[in-house]
Amino acid sequence: MKISRIRNTKLSLRLYSVLSLFILSVIFTGCGSGEIANLGGIAVDTDYYYHRYIIVEITLKSSKGYSLLWEESILNPQVGADVVPEEDFETNVKIYSLSNGVENKKVYDGKLADLHWNRMVANTPRILIGKVPTILIKDDPQRDTDLGNIEVTLITPAQGSFTEKVEGAKIYAN
Repeated sequence: MKISRIRNTKLSLRLYSVLSLFILSVIFTGCGSGEIANLGGIAVDTDYYYHRYIIVEITLKSSKGYSLLWEESILNPQVGADVVPEEDFETNVKIYSLSNGVENKKVYDGKLADLHWNRMVANTPRILIGKVPTILIKDDPQRDTDLGNIEVTLITPAQGSFTEKVEGAKIYAN
């Protein structure tokens, strides 16, 4: 009777350790890729902020055009072991001034500053937020409006790049 218990205990420990190793391997191979489930594109919105910044909001979209929500994906970029940190993304922003309604001159070509995730979780869209300091935007004496076109490229660690253009965004104070 005692030998039977010892055998059952050893068998249970072996089964537990094999199961634990299997679960850990699934977690590390499935979640460590830096891939965001269902990511198919981006949408960009901009806002001019008091002569200091152009705020750029990058909403992650599915291939069907729906916004990705924080709690609806296998890989949540801000929760637990599934973090895809902001530092893993690269950005490129090109800003063009307008003259007579057409792009005139490239007045900025660089990265977004202060890139971070929106902090509201629940069922809200996944949005990366960054800034372009307006002091870095070159003046264009030939422009005839405060507006311009902003082209944003988001480069993901595992899924390549996504580009979106905002036309008619405010880029100058006056």
